[in-house]
Amino acid sequence: MSGYHDPVLLCITVTAFSVVNFLLEIGKTIGIRSLTFMIATVQWVLGPFLSYSLLDPFDYYYMPVPQDVYFALAIPGVLLFALGLYSINDKYVNEAQLIAKLKTYLNEKHSVGLYLIFTGFLFSYLGPLFPGSLAFFFYLLSSLKYVGAFYVLLSNNNGKYLYFAGVFFFLFLDAFTSSMFHELLLWLAFTFLLLALNLKLKLFTKFSLLCLGFVFVFAVQAIKGDYRSAIWGGEVTEQVSKVDLLESSFETRIASEGLFNERNIHNFIYRINQGWIVGHVMAYTPKYQDHARGETIMEGVVATLLPRFLAPDKVTSGGAEYFEKYSGLILVEGTSMDLSPIGEAYANFATMGGATFMFFLGLLYAAVLSLVSKLSFTTPTLILWIPLLFQQAIKAESDITTGINHVTKAAVVIYLVYWVAKNIFKVKL
Repeated sequence: MSGYHDPVLLCITVTAFSVVNFLLEIGKTIGIRSLTFMIATVQWVLGPFLSYSLLDPFDYYYMPVPQDVYFALAIPGVLLFALGLYSINDKYVNEAQLIAKLKTYLNEKHSVGLYLIFTGFLFSYLGPLFPGSLAFFFYLLSSLKYVGAFYVLLSNNNGKYLYFAGVFFFLFLDAFTSSMFHELLLWLAFTFLLLALNLKLKLFTKFSLLCLGFVFVFAVQAIKGDYRSAIWGGEVTEQVSKVDLLESSFETRIASEGLFNERNIHNFIYRINQGWIVGHVMAYTPKYQDHARGETIMEGVVATLLPRFLAPDKVTSGGAEYFEKYSGLILVEGTSMDLSPIGEAYANFATMGGATFMFFLGLLYAAVLSLVSKLSFTTPTLILWIPLLFQQAIKAESDITTGINHVTKAAVVIYLVYWVAKNIFKVKL
């Protein structure tokens, strides 16, 4: 592992490569591969690198293992993951032809997008009325409003920008009402991918928008802690609104001290550094807990393929059991954290085996994307459903079960929506 004793240049090179790859790919394809690779690199390589470089060793969120030990897993792992993602090519003849064909297909179908938007909002409000066991199903159906917004955006509807803005206004509203911003950031990223594909943005424009996106994400992280604490602490009253709390958080954390002050930089590192959890897994396993040797992967596959009534004891994705078992960290009640794919890979197969496993995970996602691209020859609108299909898979902090489970169940929901639209409502999506 001597090559990782001074990984500064390697970390910067891998991070820069992922960003350049993203900028070059978007506008040519839907860009899910490059987005997934870039997010993984930021959270598994850049975040830990900044932690080692800028945080005090006595900081609670400082990396818990030596950097040569950590990067011996993270750098090969993220590169092999990317290699897997790009090992199977899409079946598009030409992306420009595909988007042109899609826009022609949608020219007279703007009403389809409106139906999807309406259905998505309907299920958003119906979901809480049904048992919790159906929550994920209703969550997927509620996301139809974003897919519908994409349909409308590519149609010839005169009011398409108004409809699109309306959907995303409610997305912003939900984020600031609940003080949960992850879904907002993900769908904004997906929208960026679609706009880049549709408008054929120049490289400088894409880079500028990416920088603006970074500043927005940094600002959200700067104020999120104070704002969320105030919301969850019950400080919203008749006299104090959420807008007041947002303004107060902005004044406290940005306006008075500047956006890029030391506190905000440290909070940003805490948030993007998924390596902190991975490091705890490496420090705890196998010293106090034996490697799983594929057990969590197999249980995740069972959890994905079998419904709960056939496997009532199956593992729940996003649960605390594996996190606490393999990291040694105890979660406060109501807190949810996952091992992340690379952390779970290490928990099962150690350093070299874990890094190698990441290639096969990337290969699995590549196979799904290749299949979608092949099906889009006859059903061009399928590419607009890719963000819904990979909504959890692109997240570098979700566990392996969560990613595979989401892709599988989202695929089932997408198939059902197409089937119902065609066979019951006589509408071709």
